[in-house]
Amino acid sequence: MKEKAVIKASVRVLNDESTLSGYSHSINRLLGYDVKLRLVSLEIDSATESSRLSEEVILSLTNGTKEGPDLVISISFNVYHYFGEPGALIVHSKDSGEFFLKSVTLTLPDTSTRYFPCHSWINHVQYNKGRPRYFFTNKLRLPHDTPLALRKIREEELLCVRGDGTGERKFAERIYDYTVYNDLCDLDVDIDRKRPIMGGSWDNPCPRRIWTGRKLTNADSAYETHMNSYNSTYIPRDERFSPLKKSRFYITGFKSFSHSIISDIMRLWRNSKSFADFNEIHSLYANQLRTDSDGKSPMPPGPIEVPYITFPHPGVVRVNKVGWKTDEEFGRQRLAGSNPHTIELLRVFPPESKLDENVYGSSKSAISAHHLEPYLEGYSVEEAMERKLLFIVDYYDMYMPYLRRIHATDKRATYASRTILYLSKKKSLLPIAIELAVPGPHEGAEAKKRVFTPDRTKDFDWVWHCAKAHVLTVDTTYQLSVCHWLRTHASMEPIIMSTRRHLSKMHPIHAFLDPHFKDTVNLNAEGRTALISAEGRIEKNFAGGRYQMQIVCQEYKKWKFSEQSLPNDLLRRGVAVKDPSTKSGVRLLIEDYPYAADGLELWVAIRQWVDDYVSLYYKDDQTVLDDKELQNWWWEIRTIGHGDHAGAEWWSEMNKVEDVKEALSTIIWVTSCFHASVNFGNYAYGGYVPNSPGMLRLFIPEEGSPEYKKMIENPERFYMDMLPSQGVATITMATFESLAHHLEEEEYLGQRSDPQWTSDGRALAALEMFRSNIAAAEAVIEARITAYSHLPHRAGPVVMPYTLLTPSSGGVGMTFRGVPNSISM
Repeated sequence: MKEKAVIKASVRVLNDESTLSGYSHSINRLLGYDVKLRLVSLEIDSATESSRLSEEVILSLTNGTKEGPDLVISISFNVYHYFGEPGALIVHSKDSGEFFLKSVTLTLPDTSTRYFPCHSWINHVQYNKGRPRYFFTNKLRLPHDTPLALRKIREEELLCVRGDGTGERKFAERIYDYTVYNDLCDLDVDIDRKRPIMGGSWDNPCPRRIWTGRKLTNADSAYETHMNSYNSTYIPRDERFSPLKKSRFYITGFKSFSHSIISDIMRLWRNSKSFADFNEIHSLYANQLRTDSDGKSPMPPGPIEVPYITFPHPGVVRVNKVGWKTDEEFGRQRLAGSNPHTIELLRVFPPESKLDENVYGSSKSAISAHHLEPYLEGYSVEEAMERKLLFIVDYYDMYMPYLRRIHATDKRATYASRTILYLSKKKSLLPIAIELAVPGPHEGAEAKKRVFTPDRTKDFDWVWHCAKAHVLTVDTTYQLSVCHWLRTHASMEPIIMSTRRHLSKMHPIHAFLDPHFKDTVNLNAEGRTALISAEGRIEKNFAGGRYQMQIVCQEYKKWKFSEQSLPNDLLRRGVAVKDPSTKSGVRLLIEDYPYAADGLELWVAIRQWVDDYVSLYYKDDQTVLDDKELQNWWWEIRTIGHGDHAGAEWWSEMNKVEDVKEALSTIIWVTSCFHASVNFGNYAYGGYVPNSPGMLRLFIPEEGSPEYKKMIENPERFYMDMLPSQGVATITMATFESLAHHLEEEEYLGQRSDPQWTSDGRALAALEMFRSNIAAAEAVIEARITAYSHLPHRAGPVVMPYTLLTPSSGGVGMTFRGVPNSISM
């Protein structure tokens, strides 16, 4: 008789009443629809030439011990004494329900333990292509290091999640596949909502989204029916929000929009009307505004709780009511606002357009040296450029091709703008000239360009202030749709899909990246429902109207993965120069550039973490070339996920260890730090509509016209009429408020929800070093915050120190700080 041994197991599942109903699972078991578990040995059976297996064990989901949010179930596996070391776990479910399997811990006969980090929803085998689920221990391995006994199931587990571009996906499936954005409008509901398909052509290129396979519209079979409500579309089961995250997400959204809805009801009879004055705008907020405006007290930290009837006071007016109006604050927010990612060094003067002169007229800007030199403190334009003191924020080429269509279909006033800024001798960045342009009367005609400069002899120059407002409306729209949605959410979705499709969960890179993908696919689906859809919030409430997403597609033509890392982005924009003597390899031209300065602290920590980790597994370039999973992963990102950029010369070949390190560092930077910088400050800046208007309703009248005279007679009335209506303003505020929250399940840089994610002590030590480096970076950032009064761009006239890249959040809610691992809000 062959001697047997017992391997004890502790199975940890999420104790969720909605999925662990004792009645349903008991009935399933009575009918023979069991959940069965089996171990796979690392040894090959010489007789069968296949992997050795334990006996099957039935998992009873109705028995166990409650431990916090978990249910812990004890089971035992019978194995022959020569079974060997377990390397994989097979889970075969015929239960009609589902449950979340967190982990399995084995205790071997010699009392040693083996840990399986599962973290996956288990459903009936029919939702896994008829195959069981496979899980591996936390010993991470490259493909060529995989024991022969595990190689087949390593491949099978990946095959189960790969779609083939056909079929309608079911709720419980975990299948990943690519498609274009053809689901932003339900043509069977309203044919007028038809928009160009995003992705699949160079006319409107776009990263790929996840395939859902919903039915096509009757009106046009190229379009998928639109998901008309939250939580109504396919998302791979493991990418969905947890039950807690789901409830908190919808509660937060409801609370934010209840502010808007109640405000609208209270103002229903004048909801499409303008605000009467600034006091009426401030009446929207809770009674929390501090009256001191001496510029000595920083914005109080911590989350804000407000009644449903009012909005919280945005940080930009919480200390100083009027600081946002100043040129100093306008300039500061190009470096420390919600969109500090667009400013560039002025390298050509006058600025030039790349648009076709036969269609849009002269490429030369109307801004001349005559406009600038009165503000250059004695420098000529050439001298200021040589000293690298002139900068530009340029939205001219982005908007000019769409303005005729925007103005013909939408009741909003949008210009193509250029703004020149000067770094003064006091090291303060100031706007000194704004060009606002609209197309000429017909194709080929010269665009109508107007240049505005500040009149500093006046106490307050209202015309200049209106020009700045027009810059802010396109800047706010660009931040939300390009910097936020395109450069983080959309660009990362195909990378997440390729990771799931090609990197096994036992692959070191999959385990490394996994925390940085949490909740992103689910959030993107919600965004397609309400944010970027036809007649969604961006179309209704922001500058580009129904053409804004087409504008985004044109901006994607300029997108390069190789420029998404912080150092490369700063170099591209000319705001930094290479400097090998620095840890980051670059030196900032504007030393007091809070976003970039804080970001570089975190970039250095991230890059060191990546270097340390990758070096554990890739000893040389040949190891990279031999890793077939890695090569397939990168090939699919380049040629399918970002297929509209397939063949671009800027993609790395992924044939060197350095290529792996640069790619992983960039992905982590975008999903954590870059996203935090564009997301969690949304309400602090954009919750006060005059500071970040999503759209404007009036153009600036021509000098000498009756309208201009009327504007000058009552400039504040004109300004209020120019701002969005009360209804649009409150919807915009609610949108920004809902985006800016941290929720309970957030994981921040250096944190991992499962401390046993790997058994490699070297990797765990590298992670501890990363945590230490992040803490050191936070200390440096906190010191800059403390010294804000000596740095003109750190807090500015509004006395709101830049804290968005401070790694820890200090709690849930709108904290204006904290860098989560992933695009999770």
